[in-house]
Amino acid sequence: MTRGSPRWFREVAVADPQWMAGFLGWLRGDANMRSASLVGALEAARALVAAGVAGGRQIVASVLQRAGRARRGPGLLDVAVWPRHPEAVKRGIADAALALYAEYPLLKYDTTSHGVRFADVLDLTHPGDQGGSSQARRFQGGVAAGSVHARARGAGTAGRTRRRRPSG
Repeated sequence: MTRGSPRWFREVAVADPQWMAGFLGWLRGDANMRSASLVGALEAARALVAAGVAGGRQIVASVLQRAGRARRGPGLLDVAVWPRHPEAVKRGIADAALALYAEYPLLKYDTTSHGVRFADVLDLTHPGDQGGSSQARRFQGGVAAGSVHARARGAGTAGRTRRRRPSG
């Protein structure tokens, strides 16, 4: 990608959102360009929100095809940057988490070598609705329990420090 790429993603997304969605799907799938498609989706989603056009949430969710990708964008889940992301980006990541997070990806991708754990993604995106839908309950038990417990012990907390609770 060149310096002008983010601007190009923004301009084309507003001019033709359907084409951009298809292009980013191709970029992620057939072209196998994971990072470029993620950067393009984030830029497209921001531009669509700024222009008042729907579709950014779906674009972001569509390029996150592997559980480990939801925590990788350039500063995507940096706690200092997170509030500046539009709601469409946050909801797109939450949609991807609902679709991709399960026991096997948790064991494969949620390791202490990563600064952002699955529990951090769940904590920042709050997948599921406020009423406690079945999707929200899915993460309270087994799927993310290991990640939540590891995070509570201070293993990989996306730059945040956690105090250990005294036992007993």
